Amino acid sequence: TTKSFSAKVLDDFSSPKVAPISFDIHYFNIFVGANIKNLVNAEMQIEKEHGGDDQQVRFAQLDLLFHPLAIVRLGKFLIPMGTFNEYLYPEYITRGVERPFPLLAIVPVAWPEVGAQIRGKYEFGIGQNINYAFYVVNGLEQDDSDPKNGIDDGGDIRKMRYNHIDANSDDKAFGGRIGARLIPNLDFGVSGYTGGYTIDGKKRLSIFDFDTTYSWEKLSLNGEFVMGLQDSSKGTEIKQGFYVQAAYRLFDFFEPVLQYDTISFSRDTKNNKQRVTLSLNFFPFAKEIPNLVLKSGYSYTIQKDNIAPHKIIVQAAIGF
Repeated sequence: TTKSFSAKVLDDFSSPKVAPISFDIHYFNIFVGANIKNLVNAEMQIEKEHGGDDQQVRFAQLDLLFHPLAIVRLGKFLIPMGTFNEYLYPEYITRGVERPFPLLAIVPVAWPEVGAQIRGKYEFGIGQNINYAFYVVNGLEQDDSDPKNGIDDGGDIRKMRYNHIDANSDDKAFGGRIGARLIPNLDFGVSGYTGGYTIDGKKRLSIFDFDTTYSWEKLSLNGEFVMGLQDSSKGTEIKQGFYVQAAYRLFDFFEPVLQYDTISFSRDTKNNKQRVTLSLNFFPFAKEIPNLVLKSGYSYTIQKDNIAPHKIIVQAAIGF
């Protein structure tokens, strides 16, 4: 039996000065899930990007519900690193028009892995809980087209995703997140990940994330600090950054959003940058279709030799 069928459509229009102005049907995602006697949950997300040019299974997971404190998750799942990767990245949920820099270059959102996970939640009061998730997965791996000339290392973390089967190294990555809501409406968590990322498994990549969210009536605050330690033949590179975001639902149909994000690299300093983004979200049918949102945003980026610091982007997104 199918428990749910939903889809997300994102259509955006952006105008950076260095690229042609273009419309893009950026995402079309189909979510299919089943609940079997409240003991087993199966869920899958099929994603088509850029009008169908790129297709993939974003996640396909099986949850065994032994106890609220012991849920076993198997298959391909989104890594519980902070909150954005697992819960906030769909454009009809996230309030900003673009993902923060550190959640692209360090935590490579959206970031799925294949493996096994155990997670759970303990509720000790109204709106209060402690939650956890621990996992072992194949892990990120840097592509190496010609290892005979030496093992490649120190590469772009985002390009290391989709190592669905370990074909080169037996090394497995592991990590987890521990979160808490000690008072209503305020959540915080600590996450960690570590694993070999070169094809021989000898160079290691570790990622740490500290996240917090707060919501009160019409106000929503989100933030994450991320740090990556990437071993390479040139030494360990430190990649770090953070973002903070504030959104206020001024009216049922209107929500302004202000976001600041920054990222820095200890070695590749030319890519150090910071950005301020102002977004205006419109909900044309706020009560009837709350997951339909029209967004418009302007961002200004400060970066060395940045020839296109200004960017305007317009999005339409829906989840149902």
